[in-house]
Amino acid sequence: MSTKPSFVFLHGGQHGSWCWSRLLSANESQQPPQALLLDVPGCGLKRARSHENPTLAEVVAELNTEVLAADLGPAILVGHSMAGSLMPSMAAQAPQLYSHLVFLSACLPRRGESVMDTMGQCLAGQDPGVVGWPVDPTSAPPLELLGAMFGPGLDGPTLQHLLQEAVQDQWPMSLATAPVPLDGHLLTQPSSYIVTLQDPILPVPWQGRFAERAAVKAMYTLDAPHESFISHPSELMTLLSQIAAHGP
Repeated sequence: MSTKPSFVFLHGGQHGSWCWSRLLSANESQQPPQALLLDVPGCGLKRARSHENPTLAEVVAELNTEVLAADLGPAILVGHSMAGSLMPSMAAQAPQLYSHLVFLSACLPRRGESVMDTMGQCLAGQDPGVVGWPVDPTSAPPLELLGAMFGPGLDGPTLQHLLQEAVQDQWPMSLATAPVPLDGHLLTQPSSYIVTLQDPILPVPWQGRFAERAAVKAMYTLDAPHESFISHPSELMTLLSQIAAHGP
């Protein structure tokens, strides 16, 4: 078992473990962090399982089993976007696996609500009770919606590559519609939230609400869009290294 700081990365919706590659290769002059990249069923290296509809509890158990097998020691769990709906349950089920939780522009539904309840089915700003979307989710073609969510801050070739990958990843609808069983207030691990200031999906005020639900000890800001690990990999890796070194 290593005594060096280690990270476990969990992607968000329409993403897979591939999304962290630019982040982990940032700051080449420094030793890359020890990292385990997880995939939710239907995404990344588990795309062949896109037909499955696992329960939230089943996915949490599967991911924690993978972390345990990696034998990293207590690791820093970094989760992006929809991963926020899984992280509290992962940390509560296996508290010995995680030393710190970092919510990266992450969506945290209220306990008893789902990600889809939180996001709603309207444009951002139309209903103050839900986050909404940057384009109308009921009528926009899938690629238009993905581009509006993930495109800001990315050049054309980078966005094209991202979309080619994203259309192959299917976050299970059973997870998107599952009520989350708990928030961060009962967790024993310290936690932090990174607010992305240019986020087209999760407005800054909503990220503040999610940070409150996570009961974080510290909040950080990054002047970046939702895909900060692609648009601003060096800045994000520097911030994660600081959190690892000093804690919240």
